[in-house]
Amino acid sequence: MQELFAYEDLTDYSHLISPYTFVGVKNVGWLNLKSDFQKGELRSSLLRKLKDVARQDEIFQPTVEPGRGFPFCEVCGPVKICNSGGELIRDAELWIPYEDIIFASPVLILHYMEVHHYLPPGRVH
Repeated sequence: MQELFAYEDLTDYSHLISPYTFVGVKNVGWLNLKSDFQKGELRSSLLRKLKDVARQDEIFQPTVEPGRGFPFCEVCGPVKICNSGGELIRDAELWIPYEDIIFASPVLILHYMEVHHYLPPGRVH
């Protein structure tokens, strides 16, 4: 089994481009078995909003680097993640702009939040 990439929350994005980084693009939710992360009660509205965003439309398409397969959790194995429309989401990244930052997350963040109680960082600035 291949270990998943893990990056500390709010560090500059460097997935598959290391040693380079994208300044202004921040990692969120890149976890693996060795990751220490904050857990807790998640506002259901936050997960619902992320699933709405993952649904995509012709104007806003946050899914980048799509893969052919489904996401793989090191604890649960292959997982099927659905957006708010009930459509399966293939393995990909979600890039979501907020003010002058873009948050880059694996689509697995939805699974981590829902099943493993991962709490993304609450404050950005």
